[in-house]
Amino acid sequence: MTLSHFDKLKEQQRIKDVMIEITKRLQRITQKTSVLQQDIVEIRKTFWDQVTINLDDTDEAIETLASLNQQAGVLSERERTHRHTAKEMKVLKQLKRSPYFGRVDFCEENQKKAEEVYVGLASLLDHQETHFLIYDWRSPIASLFYDSEIGETEYQALDRKFRGEVQGKRQYLIKNGVLKHVFETRLTIRDERLQTVLGKQADTNMRSIVATIQKEQNAIIRDERSRMLMVQGVAGSGKTSVVMQRIAYLLYRYRKGLNADQIVLFSPNLLFSQYIREVLPELGEENMQQTTYQVYLNRTLPADIRVESGYDQLEFALTGVRDPHYKTRMAGIQYKGTPNFMRFIDCYVEELGNRGMIFSDILFQGRALFTAQDIQKLFDQTDLQLRLKNRMQLLSQLLLQELYRLQEEMKKEAWVESAVELLDKAVYQQVYQELQKKEYRQGDQDDFEAEYNQLASYVVKRELKPIKHVIQKLSFVNVWETYDQLFQYNRTPEELDCSVWREICVDTRQRLQAFLPYEDATSFLYLFASIHGYQTNTSIRHVFIDEVQDYTPFQLYMIKKMFPFSKMTVVGDFNQALHGLTQSAVDLASFTSLYGENQTSIFSLKKSYRSTGPIMLFAREIVEDDTIEPFHRDGKVPTITKAQDSRSFLEKMIGCIKKLQQQHQTIAIICKTANESKAIFSLLQAHIQMTRIEEKNESFDQGVLAIPIYLAKGIEFDAVIVHDVSSIQFSRPEERKWLYVACTRAMHELHLLYEGELTPFITQIPSDKYLHIQ
Repeated sequence: MTLSHFDKLKEQQRIKDVMIEITKRLQRITQKTSVLQQDIVEIRKTFWDQVTINLDDTDEAIETLASLNQQAGVLSERERTHRHTAKEMKVLKQLKRSPYFGRVDFCEENQKKAEEVYVGLASLLDHQETHFLIYDWRSPIASLFYDSEIGETEYQALDRKFRGEVQGKRQYLIKNGVLKHVFETRLTIRDERLQTVLGKQADTNMRSIVATIQKEQNAIIRDERSRMLMVQGVAGSGKTSVVMQRIAYLLYRYRKGLNADQIVLFSPNLLFSQYIREVLPELGEENMQQTTYQVYLNRTLPADIRVESGYDQLEFALTGVRDPHYKTRMAGIQYKGTPNFMRFIDCYVEELGNRGMIFSDILFQGRALFTAQDIQKLFDQTDLQLRLKNRMQLLSQLLLQELYRLQEEMKKEAWVESAVELLDKAVYQQVYQELQKKEYRQGDQDDFEAEYNQLASYVVKRELKPIKHVIQKLSFVNVWETYDQLFQYNRTPEELDCSVWREICVDTRQRLQAFLPYEDATSFLYLFASIHGYQTNTSIRHVFIDEVQDYTPFQLYMIKKMFPFSKMTVVGDFNQALHGLTQSAVDLASFTSLYGENQTSIFSLKKSYRSTGPIMLFAREIVEDDTIEPFHRDGKVPTITKAQDSRSFLEKMIGCIKKLQQQHQTIAIICKTANESKAIFSLLQAHIQMTRIEEKNESFDQGVLAIPIYLAKGIEFDAVIVHDVSSIQFSRPEERKWLYVACTRAMHELHLLYEGELTPFITQIPSDKYLHIQ
């Protein structure tokens, strides 16, 4: 409902008053920040002038240390205050552009007058700091704006419920202090507001728009009960935005006990990580830690293990159909991601406790200090009832005891005497001072022996230090050979046919000769942890995973084990699974089983906001999913253009790009594979200024891009051209989802080209959903 002229003037006057307060506060904070900056520079410049260094005796050294600590403390306090004021200044600048976007009039139970609650990016108090001019969108009372319609309602705050009535709601569009639009509504977010936001051009960095959070999204953002929160959301439903807004909410809600370093987000790739890097700073928060599962594997596994890239595995899945071992590897990939394979490894680990552990000789100066047989004998002395990793720790202790015994024997060896003679004077002086403390008498024969004995101990300990490290790190365990041995194990998984398992074993062992296949990386890490123990991160409190449909249950279990004190939020869309390799993850029970049904919440987001209505109506037909609800934003129907030959294909592609460049800033040519992306880039670069996006890219600029489907996931573009939608490219069942992913990257326009026969995934779509150009 439109406001009266008087009400609009009243609203504009309020905006003016709020802007005055923001400007005053910004001036004060800018001045304070400048003074702090000058203080920090001055303290750093004169740091050592303020400290007297005197280490002549203990008292002077203690005084020097105290002086250093005092100066460091002053500097640290100034830097901490500067960071806080700089953050506050950034938020105020954002409020100055648009102070608030919503208002809800809430009359609390037993109160006569409703409070006008204005909702914005951050809270702002009046100059007396007694009244809220703006409430932070994450505050408890602000939830009324997102969740409640006109009428009786309640919200939770400070462990109690506040009941009352929402008597009115307004939405605003304010730019630089000027009221552009305002309207009253009974709904949460009116379609007019969404239309304005969604009609904008795509950006090379994701933006978070808290003004248009939907009720179902808000429930996810504010959930505090669940240990595991799973969101199944269709393409363009705002899953990633919800993740970022949830992180911002948690940092606000638990600001006294939670910081950004205690949150980690697993992104699908480095490009996506950079794409979302501005979201949290826009919301006034520091960025959380980010990683990818590939990076996580590379950091966690031993440094000498070469792991296949997940994208190389994907390329094989897409292009390796003619490989004679294709079916075998695909069967192995699918099985190795299941809990069944994890249990199979558990049985193998139990067997290793009795036999099968593979040890390597521990070498010192070219000879075996401990042979593999020596290590096996010590291992056999450990308690069979203990877990393997506990027995390995005991074995390490036994080996260290043997090492200490050998140290004494080595002192008498000739090489030690030679090494002692080569020691520099500083070592002799150090040994001499240590012996003086023990009151040895200079010149006595026993004293000379004591001095030599001390020097010999120094030499032996120094030389054996790497051996001690090998023992403590269990580096004498040949985990690589032990993993390879798993595929010679005289048992067959119950879930697999014996002949299929034999083929998988042969194929796996063959690949292990070159590198660790990506599908084996998680199971290898699991075996490694079963022997060495888990390298856990106990400081992380929240783990977020985007594109979770591309994770296997086995991978999710390992992430849970590595972050034992963390809650987990995972978002994904099973219609966007990259291939059939993660089919076992489609069962929602996989998520429930991680923490149990009582600690798990599953949300569903069915409405798609990214693409225009015509694009989404077309795309949902590809995956045959009528539950997807397109947001009704007008636009052109997708076009499908047939080319008669490769020359015609190129001409039509160039013509389409040039036409799109007249209206749009970001145009993506999405190809099925990286090789196809490279090929189309080579053909087009002489005619069109463009960029090719590869796995190594961490960012992209506006313009024309050539990009494979798997790198485009999670990103949106003004217009998309899907390269080659022929039946040759898209015909296998799993390729249906790939095509869906490509099409749903488009915000405003979608065009598809092909040569030859059109994919059956499109021929089955009603012809009124697209324009076919032949």
